Amino acid sequence: MKKILETLKQKWAEYLLEIFVIMIGILGAFALNNWNDQKKNTNEETIILRNLIEDLKADIKGYNQSIGWLKLRQANVDSVLMFLNDPDLPVNDDQLIHWLITSGYILDYKPVYPTYTEIMGSGKLSLIQSVRIKKELDNYKSNFDNDNRIFSSYDEGIKRIESKALSFTSDTPQAQFFGDDYRSKNKNITVDRSKLARDEDLVVLLKHNAYHTQVEMNMKMLEYIPMADSLIKIIEMELSKR
Repeated sequence: MKKILETLKQKWAEYLLEIFVIMIGILGAFALNNWNDQKKNTNEETIILRNLIEDLKADIKGYNQSIGWLKLRQANVDSVLMFLNDPDLPVNDDQLIHWLITSGYILDYKPVYPTYTEIMGSGKLSLIQSVRIKKELDNYKSNFDNDNRIFSSYDEGIKRIESKALSFTSDTPQAQFFGDDYRSKNKNITVDRSKLARDEDLVVLLKHNAYHTQVEMNMKMLEYIPMADSLIKIIEMELSKR
């Protein structure tokens, strides 16, 4: 009987040892899978954060380019207003047409948030561990979207300047931008200056455009660019921890 009990104890010990080894193997495999998944998620998060930085840098470049265009539009609006205030100024028709047309150009930059849109659509926002980054990303997008809804309502008034400009000319000028050779594009086209001088609505539209242009530039210089730059620094700080 004693021998039988010892045999049973030995087999039971071997059985427990076998179970222990199996459990260690299962736990090890589980831990390894978790480590692999975590590493994969970390790598994917790193790619997302780097792409966000590139998107934000593209936004800053776009905002600065837009500011440059807005300054040119502002200069041309001011030139038309100066002429309307003093119609005897020695301004050629080709130059005046160029000022009028480009005063009615819409020159905004609208970010498309490619990386942010992708991670939101694919459910990968959770890969970003930093609560601060997620909050600042949402603030950045929300601020621009809300402001854009307001700004867009002014675009119709700005485009009316361009339409009015064409109503003052003897023929349709060629399409042109700020740095174009307006002399060749507006060659042999004249402006009905008396009609232009009598159009009080044009003055109101130009003044409104001048105000709106200043607001647009200030929003980009004082809000959008600083927000994008700050977000880049926050993301870079997070990446530096890797």
